[in-house]
Amino acid sequence: MKKDIKKFLNFSNILADEARLISLKYFKKKIKIKNKEEKWF
Repeated sequence: MKKDIKKFLNFSNILADEARLISLKYFKKKIKIKNKEEKWF
């Protein structure tokens, strides 16, 4: 059971590291936002 928890923890840390790399690409960058037309509100 302890081995499974350690494997899961290791896997979740790898996922978190990858998510950080992806999200940092877009952090504090200007992105183009397209407004909805007034009729859709």
